[in-house]
Amino acid sequence: MAQVPSNLNVNGGAAKTLGIRSVDSGKQFYWNKDSTEITQDPSETLLSTSDVLNVTYIGLYDVIVAARKDSLVAERQGVEGGSGIYEHLENFTNLDGQDLALDKARGLLDKFGRIPNILRASTDLPGLQTGMLAPANLSELGLSGNWLIESVRISNQGTFLRYDIEAVDGEHLGGWVEFWKKFYESNRQFVARENEVINFLIPADDLVAVTDSVTATLATGATGEWGTGEFGEAEFG
Repeated sequence: MAQVPSNLNVNGGAAKTLGIRSVDSGKQFYWNKDSTEITQDPSETLLSTSDVLNVTYIGLYDVIVAARKDSLVAERQGVEGGSGIYEHLENFTNLDGQDLALDKARGLLDKFGRIPNILRASTDLPGLQTGMLAPANLSELGLSGNWLIESVRISNQGTFLRYDIEAVDGEHLGGWVEFWKKFYESNRQFVARENEVINFLIPADDLVAVTDSVTATLATGATGEWGTGEFGEAEFG
């Protein structure tokens, strides 16, 4: 069961009271999310073999989402040729609901859908740490904005410390430690079952230009003229 049953009765009679097992009390029957069991309160008369328990409920089912972003595919085609398509399969067991699955797929596209630029730089100024956003403006290279610092290496230069940083201009992608951690934790295999529906997520992008006009009123300055000063010099006043 995915949520509380909308109706529960015995032999088509009046609806029975229903509570959450191990949480509520004083109800006739109890249920739990992600469970196939309906239990009866001990104070109730036990059902016989001739009784029929009717339960109307919404069950849990697997959600499959196929996400694609055409602008990123075209970008890879332009750089590498070929189809420009990279495919990857993820399996998540802790996503509850189709909307959350679609949001997760959209987030994965934003995070891994583009190959980020990597910025490596050296500085003698302290204070930079991994996870910080560092502004960079390299107009001659076409690079600007905030960069996420992924690593900082400190070297002793004798009288001062030098900081070599590596940053990316997109979402954090994680290193090898994070990669292998996810690899060994993903012990559930993906299986496509009969009659399952695949939800296709195709983001739509558009460019919006906003313009406005500004009227500026200039202040009128005081008039002045050249004249002879007290000591014979030319002055303006």
